[in-house]
Amino acid sequence: MAILLAIGALSYFDFLKADRYATPTCNTGGQIQCVQSVIENGEFKIHLRNNYPVDIDITDFEIREQGSTGSWNQWTLFGSTLAISRGMDTTNIVVTDGMTYPKNSKINFDIRISFRRSGGSNIYATLGTSTVKVLS
Repeated sequence: MAILLAIGALSYFDFLKADRYATPTCNTGGQIQCVQSVIENGEFKIHLRNNYPVDIDITDFEIREQGSTGSWNQWTLFGSTLAISRGMDTTNIVVTDGMTYPKNSKINFDIRISFRRSGGSNIYATLGTSTVKVLS
């Protein structure tokens, strides 16, 4: 009886959930490096670094919760692109996904970034993943 009670208590307080122990990660490849990503106030925020030897323009940024077959949530561009100089970081890119998640949970996302070399016309894409902690 004591064992069942202990397992019940561990389950009730989410000690048995695997995502409780998952470390937040962000992987978008080595050239467009994900420095950090979080969910705060219902917004997905990501900080990127340009490791290409040239300046780039982010033309499109999209996220989708892993396992979802729904549409991608897209970052709203306020200009035509977001320029990132070589070796420099972005400010946070913010995607309002319209979903709410429990505080301190960790959510897995797929990331799709479209970009071009500054002044160029060819569009390139990179795919990545992110395990994001919900701050609030």
